[in-house]
Amino acid sequence: MATIMSWGDNYGTRGRCDAKCHGAKQSKCVCMCGGRFHGSANKPGGVEQAVRDYWDEAIDEAQQRANEEGLELETEKWAKNRERILGQASLRAKSVNTEIALQQRLPLEVS
Repeated sequence: MATIMSWGDNYGTRGRCDAKCHGAKQSKCVCMCGGRFHGSANKPGGVEQAVRDYWDEAIDEAQQRANEEGLELETEKWAKNRERILGQASLRAKSVNTEIALQQRLPLEVS
């Protein structure tokens, strides 16, 4: 079951947004996404498009807040993570990450 988000504490996972929500037919969402991804698997583009939209909106909101505060937002790492999470990373980066995963090391950054 694919999980988009989850939260927990020292006792384990307490809530999550997973395929049960994504494929839901009823109108009421009871998971932690608050309806953001509810039934998204039943729509054109599916869950992937819902995640892309959410990611883009989060970056836009962060940029707007940075502009209001007169700050410069560093988006290079965000863009790399967006590509990695949404499966748009280059094949080279994927093969490097696969190699790292096979060696049981966790990458801190996508190269």
